[in-house]
Amino acid sequence: MIETKKTIKFFTAAEYDKEEQYLTKMSSMGWHFVNCYIFFYIFEKGDRKSYVYQLDFKEDIKEDFDNYITMYSDLGWERVFEYPISKGAWIYFRKESEYPDQETLFSDNESRLTLLERIRKVYAIFLPLFLCLFAPAWVYLLGDDLKYLFIPYIAAILVYIRMFAVLNIKINKLKDKLR
Repeated sequence: MIETKKTIKFFTAAEYDKEEQYLTKMSSMGWHFVNCYIFFYIFEKGDRKSYVYQLDFKEDIKEDFDNYITMYSDLGWERVFEYPISKGAWIYFRKESEYPDQETLFSDNESRLTLLERIRKVYAIFLPLFLCLFAPAWVYLLGDDLKYLFIPYIAAILVYIRMFAVLNIKINKLKDKLR
């Protein structure tokens, strides 16, 4: 029977690079990423390998997906998991490497900028939904006695706004480097 481990970690879309580092670190300890849901990560025990994990965000999962996966596979990357978001998905890749700091899906600033702009474009849809659709419903449903339950909703919006700010900062820094 394969030994599994579940961990809880929270990363926003803007912190995908920190998530990659976390998965790579766990792999170096013999825990290899299998899948995740929101902030629950599942790992399987295995040999200590020098896997480097990288994430990509594909806006439209149906568009030329087989060629997309084949391209990365031809470069030595193994697709591990897909996490759907809207019509797209976060694709988790890994590659065995003795030099994990040198392995990356995005080797230049232009491709990193394109990734961040794709992320921002898709996640921009969700804030208006949070604000326009859910806030009035919460206030109506909770009434005066239960307004304290509104706090998690406000916290989620603040985390989302922070994520967007971090994304914009990263995008602007990359644009400055490209000038």
